[in-house]
Amino acid sequence: SPQAFFQVNSEGAEILYQCVGDLAELGDKSTLVDVCCGTGTIGLCLANRVKQVLGVELVPEAVRDARKNAEANQVTNCSFFAGRAENILQDVLKDIDSKDIVAVVDPPRAGLHPKALSAIRNNPYIKKLVYVSCDAKAAMKNFVDLCRPESKTCKGDPFMPRKVVPVDLFPHTAGFELVLLFQRISTEELKEYQARASDVGKGATQVKDDEVIVALDQPTEDGAEH
Repeated sequence: SPQAFFQVNSEGAEILYQCVGDLAELGDKSTLVDVCCGTGTIGLCLANRVKQVLGVELVPEAVRDARKNAEANQVTNCSFFAGRAENILQDVLKDIDSKDIVAVVDPPRAGLHPKALSAIRNNPYIKKLVYVSCDAKAAMKNFVDLCRPESKTCKGDPFMPRKVVPVDLFPHTAGFELVLLFQRISTEELKEYQARASDVGKGATQVKDDEVIVALDQPTEDGAEH
């Protein structure tokens, strides 16, 4: 449909969707929630890895295309919903009978609406989120809001970025898609991480769970950087 979004570089898009699936580490009991799903391509490509796929999309024509794509490819575990993510995502999440939910977000350049982001943040069963961004600078507020410590206005344990993968969908240009894996982190884990980061600030370097923390450009006593 004319109003539906689809990546013009179809071969590059295949690599992009493969990357999303690999980072998400989906299981056969997982429910994949595809936010801003367009014609359903990400969810449909990953449907054979999960129990069910739920797609949310603003453009009704794109949702019709997604349903037709599912039928044409004989994919039976996908459902698609038309509406603004900030208006319907919370209800879609409430109806999921699963404690293993993975969210994939592929929003417009400006990022996801704060209400939609809050719906994800407030759902304790979403432990992993894969965010696809064509403009990380424009989406930076989303990244910060996902990682804020819990507060009255920001409920639920925060997420932490774990992996970042650039995918070149636009050869010979400066543009690229950025795929980020965020994982939920508990209050206890956050305190532990902050303590380790504090040690790094004092000049220590620690290795744990394949994660390397390195102190760079730390001020010395005389105020100079090293």
